[in-house]
Parts: sequence; structure tokens; C-alpha cells
Amino acid sequence: MLNKDSKILIISLTRRGSLDYAQEMCRIIAPYRPICVFSRWQNLDNGLEQHTFRTYTNILTFIIQSLMAFIRVPIFLIKQKRKHGELTVYCTVFHPWNLLFVLWANILKCRTIVTVHDFKTHAGERSRLIEAIQRVQMRLANKVVFLTNFVRRQALDWNESIRGKSILIAHPIYSGISINTLGHSRALRILALGRMHTYKGMELLLEATEDLDMDCLTIAGLGASRHAPLKGNIRIIDDWLSNDRIQELLLEHHVMVLPYLEASQSGVLALGIAAGMPMVVTRVGGLTEQVTPDAVLFSNPTTSDLKLQISRIRDDANIFNTLKSNIAGLRHDTDERIRLQVAELFQREQ
Repeated sequence: MLNKDSKILIISLTRRGSLDYAQEMCRIIAPYRPICVFSRWQNLDNGLEQHTFRTYTNILTFIIQSLMAFIRVPIFLIKQKRKHGELTVYCTVFHPWNLLFVLWANILKCRTIVTVHDFKTHAGERSRLIEAIQRVQMRLANKVVFLTNFVRRQALDWNESIRGKSILIAHPIYSGISINTLGHSRALRILALGRMHTYKGMELLLEATEDLDMDCLTIAGLGASRHAPLKGNIRIIDDWLSNDRIQELLLEHHVMVLPYLEASQSGVLALGIAAGMPMVVTRVGGLTEQVTPDAVLFSNPTTSDLKLQISRIRDDANIFNTLKSNIAGLRHDTDERIRLQVAELFQREQ
């Protein structure tokens, strides 16, 4: 059984991507007193025991530190095994070194859990190598955590044998996010947020808002300038956004739009829920599982429907206020559901 008597090692070596997700999972799993293993480049303090690994920042350091990881990972796990006896190695976000942790955990007869955020990498960040490494991890792990049934179905289409060891744990709602208190206005300030890869659909959003009566459209995140021109009432912030800057943007805008062309799930959607923002979300991938249909306006990934749904929020104060009210209840419900799902994970037989 996976239970509180087993010392849990939460492995999250990412420097940026999905780091907030990893921190939230540490918060939720905190009652089990896990040990958190982070990249040394992160300065995180969550009140739990922590260890760090020196990771990499470029190709050269990737080669050097990866070679070192072949030594450091087994030494670390052997020490933890001797100290705690029963171990569960829980990889919460993808990192190529997760494979080393899973391989050595199996050698040392430790339980292993891997989390699959994206079974297939998305347009603009496609990587067959990442997909291949992740599939090996899934074969080797005792449990495989999926954030949506959409991704779980993709994995089962590839390998039906993992069904018995798969479990669903929804994307957590981020804590510590201030609530957006802006009231309805026809002069909408619209926000699109995140790393702007092709699948994020910024061209679709620009077409939908080209002649829309609004105050401004802000597109913020790395790569924003590649997908959007700086003109008129379009505001471009092409940079890595700190948590403080993200918080400011969430509070300054009336509506957030996720015009994705494909998606597994979305950390940006979790941010919008946490901030209590009215949102327009395209009906693709696992996004429809992440939020109830009464808490956002879903749109088909077409210019006309996206424009229609944004216009509905702009023109109807009742819709705007209803979305705000419904999404407030979703925050608590999601957090409680995840705690129950985590409890199930640590109680199921291998």
C-alpha cells in the first residue's frame, strides 16, 4: 500500500515549466511529510524538508550535469533508502532525469509514481525525444498520474496495459492568488497569458478581436511578439513573467481568453480560476474537464465563435457576474477533490 508510513520523495527538477504545479502538489501532499527535491536554481521554501540538484541552463551544462546525475541520483536514493526504509519516488513534472530516478528506484525496490501532463507534445514545442523518454517512464512506474481523461485516453490508445496503474488527479488551483474584483465594463481589458507557442492560438485571438470594441488586448509571455503585432490597442509583453507580474496582470484585466488550438490541460486556466476571472476558453483537449461549463464561456476554436463569446461577456453584465460567482465556488470544490484523489493514490494497492 502507498501510505503515510512510506517516505515520499517529490521530484521536481524543472527550473520554470510547471514549477507552480509542483509547488501546489507539495502543499497538498504536505500532511504526508514528503521530502521535496528541486533544482538548485530555485529558491523555494514550503516548510518541508528539501534537497536540491544542480541542473542545467544550456547545452554544455546539460551534458556535464547529466553525466554527473548518473552518479548523484543513485547515491542520493541509496542514502534515502537507508535512512527511511520504505520510499515512494513521485515525479510530479517532466524532466529527463526522472528516468534515472525511476530506474534506480526500481533497482532499490522503491515505489514509483510519474505524472504525465502531455502525452503528446504540442505544436511549436514538439519533441519526439521527450515523448519517448516519458513512455519509458510510464512503462517502468508503479503508478501513472494523469491530469485529464483526455491525456489518459491518448496513453491508453498507445498502451492499454497501463490502465490498471493509471489514476486521475486534477490540476490544482493555485493558492496565494488575489481575487480579481473588477466589475463589468463594456470597455473590456482582455488578457492572454503564458508562453506563446503555436498551439496557444494567438493568431485566432487577433482575428477575433480585430474590429472588436474593447479597451485593450494584452498578450503577455515569452514569444508574444512572434505572434502578435504591436499596434493600436494591442499590448505586447514578450518576457518571462514573475509571479508578482502575473498577479498584477490578473487584477488589471476584466476577462482572460484561452484561444488554444490544442491542449492537454492548462496552468493558465488554473490561474484564472484562482483569480476568479471570467474567461472564454476554446473547447479543445482536456480543457473542458478542468472547469465546469457554468464557470466559463466555452468557444469553438473559430474566429466567429470566439468573437461571439467575448462579445457576450462585454455586452451582458449578468453573464459577467454569473461567471464570477460560479468560478468562486469552483476553487474550493477543485481543491477538495484533489485531496481525495491524492488520498486514493496513497491508499491503492500496487
